[in-house]
Amino acid sequence: MSSWPEYKVRLTPALLSRAGRLPGSGLRSFDAIYLACAEQLGDDLAGFVSYDQLQLAAAERLGLRTASPGMS
Repeated sequence: MSSWPEYKVRLTPALLSRAGRLPGSGLRSFDAIYLACAEQLGDDLAGFVSYDQLQLAAAERLGLRTASPGMS
């Protein structure tokens, strides 16, 4: 059992539209959707964890705290 809180984000037309308008080139569709969901969580999101450099760069442009545990 995880001690992390669980959040469910509805994939509404507005959220999908936001994902399509995220800044950055080369961002894949699912990556953009993940980022739009993370952005919607706002202050409830402790950080955005990824090992994909394009996704991390886009998250940082959105002002999200990012992490890649174990990466130097």
